[in-house]
Amino acid sequence: MSSSPWLSWRRPWWFALVCLPAALATQLEQGFLFDWNPAGTTVPVPVTQQCDTIHITWSRSSATGPNPVAPYYLEVYTSAFIVPFLVAAGSGTSFDWQVPFAPNTLYQICMYDSKGTTGGCQDIFTVIANTTTSSPSCANVTFPAGAMDVSAEASGAFSQYGWIPQCSGISVTPKNGTPPYTFTVAPSLLPPINITSDSKDNISWTNTLQYGISYFISLADSEGNRWSQGPLHSSGGSSSCLDDSGKPIVAIAVGALVGGIVAGAVFAGVGFWFYSRRQKRSAPSSEFLLAHNAARSSQYSHHFSDPSQTDASLPLGPYHQQSASGRSMNSLPVSARNLPYQIEPFTLSTAPSDAQVPLLTRPTSDVPTTPISPGAGGGAGHEATGSESSRRQHVYVVHHDGGGPPVTVYTDDGAEITELPPTYADNRERGPRQRRQPGETPRKPRRGNTSQPPG
Repeated sequence: MSSSPWLSWRRPWWFALVCLPAALATQLEQGFLFDWNPAGTTVPVPVTQQCDTIHITWSRSSATGPNPVAPYYLEVYTSAFIVPFLVAAGSGTSFDWQVPFAPNTLYQICMYDSKGTTGGCQDIFTVIANTTTSSPSCANVTFPAGAMDVSAEASGAFSQYGWIPQCSGISVTPKNGTPPYTFTVAPSLLPPINITSDSKDNISWTNTLQYGISYFISLADSEGNRWSQGPLHSSGGSSSCLDDSGKPIVAIAVGALVGGIVAGAVFAGVGFWFYSRRQKRSAPSSEFLLAHNAARSSQYSHHFSDPSQTDASLPLGPYHQQSASGRSMNSLPVSARNLPYQIEPFTLSTAPSDAQVPLLTRPTSDVPTTPISPGAGGGAGHEATGSESSRRQHVYVVHHDGGGPPVTVYTDDGAEITELPPTYADNRERGPRQRRQPGETPRKPRRGNTSQPPG
């Protein structure tokens, strides 16, 4: 038989298994069951006469693996050859096959469908001489595409009929062929175990089979070249790789574990990068926060330009104007002053010499200003006669850097009034503010200058 049928059904299987992590043993799920025991046989006898015809049948039965897809193939391992044989079994549910091997040959049959779904492996049978004729004649099987050159090692001496201790290792190294390679362990009465590799490095497998189980091992490349050895047997030894029920403990290969860690780190880094970009886009800019905070603070207090910065070449900024409400913090109702900040209570001096002054502007400035109230345009020499609340509406305090007293009040004619420190609730009696003659508006002392402005 030619090798083309092998390539037609095995190549998709090989390439699908390449996606598995290297050195990760996978036991295939059975998609169907098969046997060739005569009807009514309770205990099968594992012998076959040379050139006897065995009637093989298969069905889905109680299998839980993937549904099988025709056509089907037999993979036959023998003790007489170092290659497994592939036999096409058709697309039906039964197949008759003559066993062509010489007497004393041990053979084992495993079965697959066109997608690589397995029907498991049968027990090892022994070929005996034909009892009906001394010269039996039957069709020979066709050798595969080519035999691979493979080096095999085990923990201890490795031989064709060797007994390999439990939890010890077997390694095979391909010397030729085309990757990817598939290393197969075919135990009797169990589904095969596959390990794939995409390089010519050695492939290692730890014997996780229970004591006494016989099995063949094989290696195949992507072009259909194959190699096999056996039957081997699992002998007693350490059980560290088995659980209490004798089943193998599932272990992830080191390469797969490291790859998972690296992949996780990469995904975490990418996720953090996207999260940071999203946060940066949704966060308000510093310019917005400054404007927003200034707009909120303008509801409760007036803002004034720094006298040292106000000249003809520097116009007043948008926040150096009177608030829209035209009221100071002290003129707001109590409910409006219930802010999350603690404000020290204080009252201005009640001396009768307070002057009603409009919003501070520079005499030569071209920037229009709006008076605080319609009645706030009195002259510089006009004395205040209204109530205390009326005087508060026309008091404009410029706090010097550092917040220390005294503070300075300016009038529209350029006169400077140097006030005493604010009068707090526990000391309301203060003398009248000192008024000086109109003159040039003094400059605000620069930061770090401890001298007081002239009185």
